[in-house]
Amino acid sequence: MPEMKKYSEWGMASRSLILLVACSAIPSSGVTAETTPGNLPLNLLPWPKSVNVESGEVRIGSESRILVASPELRPLANILGEELRLLSGLNLKVSDGSSHDGDIVLKINNQLKAGDDILMVQKLEIVSTREGAHRLEAKKFVTVAGFDYRAVAEGTATLLQSISCRGNVAVVPAMTINDWPHADNDRSVELSGSSLVCVVHVLRQWQRA
Repeated sequence: MPEMKKYSEWGMASRSLILLVACSAIPSSGVTAETTPGNLPLNLLPWPKSVNVESGEVRIGSESRILVASPELRPLANILGEELRLLSGLNLKVSDGSSHDGDIVLKINNQLKAGDDILMVQKLEIVSTREGAHRLEAKKFVTVAGFDYRAVAEGTATLLQSISCRGNVAVVPAMTINDWPHADNDRSVELSGSSLVCVVHVLRQWQRA
């Protein structure tokens, strides 16, 4: 499929670098790490356009699944499963069907629109669009919805940054995030420490790109 090919050639490499930074970065200016009502750190790079954090959390455990509401997202679900395994040690089954507490649902919703115009290049011309937005909702389970394959993939990168690990459980704050492609040149990042999980992830995704 054209969208998946486009994503695999361009998105995987950039996504991997985002995850590497997210696992070991502390914003040094422009954005400060926020703390949720449950005292969970929320370090998101870049900071989404809209973040609404509520009380509560979603607990992703060994019985949780990654559900594919849109069949074309199954390859992405497999990638997300591997990333979660590297990050938390969880080995989640990829499936479809009804969602239960602690599940992760991936779906395409082409009704999602950005709140601002997005500049992009089409046929060597710069045009504006509102396509390409994604939404992450964490209530009893986590739903990542996006305008297309790439938008959902960007949403899963946000999800991975939102996770805190407690033993054999991955915890996500109860929240709703709306975001779309944007650039912010006023933010600087200071790297602190390293993450073997993310380094391995980067190497694997560079091989696939």
